[in-house]
Amino acid sequence: MIQPEINHAAFFKEKPATATAPAIRIVMPMPTTDNKPKLLTQLSQAMRSRHYSRSTEATCINRNRKSLNYALNG
Repeated sequence: MIQPEINHAAFFKEKPATATAPAIRIVMPMPTTDNKPKLLTQLSQAMRSRHYSRSTEATCINRNRKSLNYALNG
């Protein structure tokens, strides 16, 4: 199939070099102290909402706790 030639210069017009960039104000958010539950607590709540048994929940939480401990502490 033969495609027509496209003039790409018509699509990408360069701005003049004398143009200045607009002033950008960057505001850093203040650290929040929201009471978000810890990761393993979130995991526990998610497993309970999916009706996993307590032993399965405990096994999964312990496995994840050990994995996180190894990943963070080596």
